[in-house]
Amino acid sequence: MVLTPVELESKEFSRAMRGYNSEEVDKFLKNVLKEYEALYRENKELKDAYSRAMQELEKYKNLENTITKTLVTAQKAAEDARKNAQKEAELIIREARLKGDELLAEVEEEIQKKRADYEDVVKKHQVAFTELKLFLLSHLQLLEKNEPDSSEEDSTGEEEEIMESSEEV
Repeated sequence: MVLTPVELESKEFSRAMRGYNSEEVDKFLKNVLKEYEALYRENKELKDAYSRAMQELEKYKNLENTITKTLVTAQKAAEDARKNAQKEAELIIREARLKGDELLAEVEEEIQKKRADYEDVVKKHQVAFTELKLFLLSHLQLLEKNEPDSSEEDSTGEEEEIMESSEEV
């Protein structure tokens, strides 16, 4: 049991005949009381300081736990963001490739159309050229028929030259 300074101060002893000198005992008790009061106050202050330190330590432990949880959450969020960015980049690349393939197919189709149009124009040109040649030959023959006889030999040679040149084309 811990005595308080008040209990020490109020303690009274019985008197005996051959006891200690009461003045000396009273002086000694006063000194003990002063020392005890100082020790008691210091002990109380130390207990209070210890209690505050423990509360402060508990706050820091809670803060440490909060920081640790926050750090783990931030790391997870960063990892999730990195994964999402990677997925998004892959999606963008895939879409770009698909668009590129579509554009390439469209360009190739357009080239084929232009090539077909060109070949069609070349064929039409050849047909028109042949028709024009035949038209001119037929008119030449008409002209030759209507010419006097002396030029028959010359026109036959010309017809052959025209026929040969048209075959080359």
